[in-house]
Amino acid sequence: MKNGLTLPPIVTRGTTGNSGGFTVDTGFRWGTYATADWQGAGEAIITNGGQTYSLPLSGGPTISTADMDMFHAWLEMKSGIKAFTYELQMVSKAINNDALGGIRDLWKITESDNYLLNSAAIISHGYFKNKIINFSLADSFAAQQKLSSIEALIKVSSTSQYNLNYEIQTTELSGGTFSPVKAFAHYLWSNGERMKVNINNIGLNVSANELPLLANTIRSTKEAGTYYLSDPKIPYATINDSKVTGAYLGRITLKMEGNFTRDNQGAWVFDSFVKAYADTYDFDASNRSTALETLTTAGRVFSGTHYEIDIFGEQKIRLNGVGYNPSP
Repeated sequence: MKNGLTLPPIVTRGTTGNSGGFTVDTGFRWGTYATADWQGAGEAIITNGGQTYSLPLSGGPTISTADMDMFHAWLEMKSGIKAFTYELQMVSKAINNDALGGIRDLWKITESDNYLLNSAAIISHGYFKNKIINFSLADSFAAQQKLSSIEALIKVSSTSQYNLNYEIQTTELSGGTFSPVKAFAHYLWSNGERMKVNINNIGLNVSANELPLLANTIRSTKEAGTYYLSDPKIPYATINDSKVTGAYLGRITLKMEGNFTRDNQGAWVFDSFVKAYADTYDFDASNRSTALETLTTAGRVFSGTHYEIDIFGEQKIRLNGVGYNPSP
């Protein structure tokens, strides 16, 4: 018994016989009207043609080739296209700076089978977990070896394609397309180890009207001269600059220092640098990243461990304009 159910026959690809006390049925094939009820970390209950089956969800360190064949059959039934084509579409999203979009689309398919899911706030679907692990590892390779998105995916495919174990590899996020997925994986399966990302890799594009002290100085300073400006805490929404960054950092706090110079003709230049304080990755509604918003459906909250992301380094900025209006 598990979750109040007697485990039905396990569907595998092998010789009909006996496996762990359960009948092994090699004749099962996914049908058009098959439905699935994911019943926890061990098995998926499949009803097809009046018969009930169980699809193993691969609780080990990797998905076997036989189990991946079953997941591909499931994916084809649910998506209506060949598994190879679907996975190519995921790769296309990833290399076009939307790896999270690929995970989001797969989650919609996975979640559609979870209408009778138990209340455990975990990811138990082996195929979905594998894709998160793969994209997470791709981010590690991108950060460590300065690989492009496609190069990182090729390396994952050649080394750990069917992996189910989350490995940190590096505590540095690349800041690229896979970082929202790596940040999410770290929340789900780490022990809360501190992560980090270079401020120059998160796509900040700061404008004058987003820096309150600078904006006020532009409006109020009429006399020519150079003025030193310092603002220790500036709330900043990263999603306005980068959907990728906004998906895992959300709203952060910046620190700014620099020189504001106005000439006699009213033109001005601001030479400065900005730094950022560490950000907390968690499910706090006031600071939830869009990755967590995207993957939270029907009030379901994933169980994980919050952690800090250090945003290290400094980014130089040079802004200029004419007149007394900070808006572009």
